[in-house]
Parts: sequence; C-alpha cells; structure tokens
Amino acid sequence: MGDELAKIAVNGVELGYRVHGAASGGPPLVFVHGYCMRSTSGSYEEVLELLAASRTVYALDFRGHGASPCDPADWTLAAVADDVVAFAHALGLDAPAYAGHSLGAQIGVFAEIRHPGTFSALCLLAPGPADTRRDPVDMLRFLVEHGHDRDAVREGFRGMFARPPGRMLELAVDAAVLVDSGVHRALSEQNSTHSVDDRLGEVAAPTLLVRGERDTVIAPERQHDLARKLRRCKEVAFSTEGHMLPQESPAMTAREILAFLDHDREPLVAATP
Repeated sequence: MGDELAKIAVNGVELGYRVHGAASGGPPLVFVHGYCMRSTSGSYEEVLELLAASRTVYALDFRGHGASPCDPADWTLAAVADDVVAFAHALGLDAPAYAGHSLGAQIGVFAEIRHPGTFSALCLLAPGPADTRRDPVDMLRFLVEHGHDRDAVREGFRGMFARPPGRMLELAVDAAVLVDSGVHRALSEQNSTHSVDDRLGEVAAPTLLVRGERDTVIAPERQHDLARKLRRCKEVAFSTEGHMLPQESPAMTAREILAFLDHDREPLVAATP
C-alpha cells in the first residue's frame, strides 16, 4: 500500500497522503478520492498500484476526510480545491496530472478554474456535476443523522456498487464513519449555491472523463453534459460499470488513465479550442 502515511501542512490544515510508485521515477499524478472515502486506505489500492507502474502517484485525503482532519467550520469546496493546488506546489510537483473520483473529480475541475495551468491533464472518474444547486439533499441529511452508524452507512454504500462489493464495502464504511457531521452540513450548504457550469469553457487542461452507464449516484447524462462542455475532453463510457468503477474495475480504469496521459491527450493539447 504505497509508502508510509505522510503529512504536509497547507492552508492551515495538515493533509495526509501516501506515495505510490516513487521508485519508478514516473511523472507525478495527484489522486483524490470521492466524498466520504479516502485515498490513503485500501479503497483504491488496486488502481493506485496499477497507475504506479509508470507514474509517481500522490494519493491525497482532502480536508475533513481520512488522515486530513479539519474544523468543519473551515470546510468549503473552494478550500478543498485550493488545498489540492497548494499540496502540489508544496511538494514541488512539476506539471502533475490529476485524477479524481466522484467529488474528487469535481474538485479537480474547480481547482483548475481557480488556479489555471496547475495540472497538465485532468482525469475525471464518475464525476459529480458542475452545477449542484438542483441536487437533492436527502443523502447529506441521512449522513448528518446516521453517518456514524456503520449498519446504516453500509446499506447506503451497497447500492452504489454495480456488483457485490466484497471487502471494498467495509473499506468504504471505515472511511465514511470518520467524517464529521459538520462536514456533511457544510457540503449541503455549499451545494445549494455552487455552480461552475458556465465556467467549464475556462478549463484548458486536456481532460479524460470516464463514466459507468450503471451509475446510480450521478446520472450518466449529467456526466456526459459535463464532458461536452469542456473544451478538450475525451469521454469513455463503461457499459457494465457504476459509480464505484475505480474500485470495481481498477484494471480498465488504470488502462484508460495511462493511455490518455501517455498518448491520447496529445491531439487535445494541439487542438484549437
């Protein structure tokens, strides 16, 4: 499971991370998990190790999750996006690529809008929408009320997998029950006003969007809408996968990311927007 857990202080918080594939000397890739999950546990281990064969992967827990605790009063989407950028700068990463799952994918887009040119490429895995103002709040209300009840959380996560999840379900539960209910409240408040839908055209970084047609968390058509609004985007749809595609199909996910970073993004870089 990568190197030992490390910590780095940025923007008034300590962020936890692990490095995978440092010995490979490959170009840097920052990887960020989905909401209520974490990058530094075993949840994403298979896809991270596959990526680490040719990349140096910095698996980061964003503030309020996993090894990166914070005061919920300081939790905002802007702060999380700024943290990711500050993290890359603090480690002196040279033109890193970025890969994020679910909310982690949203954060990558937001970070690139707020800090253009930080990342050489974006890889969005089952991304959340660019406009969250019309999203239902039932899930976050449930997490506020039951987020530390392992049995309740387990049932909630079970429906996010397209096939029997095995040990991945318990790893997801382990991560979710660590999240302070104040973070759920903060995200609920943010979602009611947050939209970067009209700013997607500002994202110049070549982007890969990978989605599952069986996603029950973020409607596939909303992910497709995000892809078509980005200036330089390759979209890949897995017909048999759902929202948890990095865990359920790590080999296919890693293959698409590496193919994009090694070859497929070049035509997008050269394309005139």
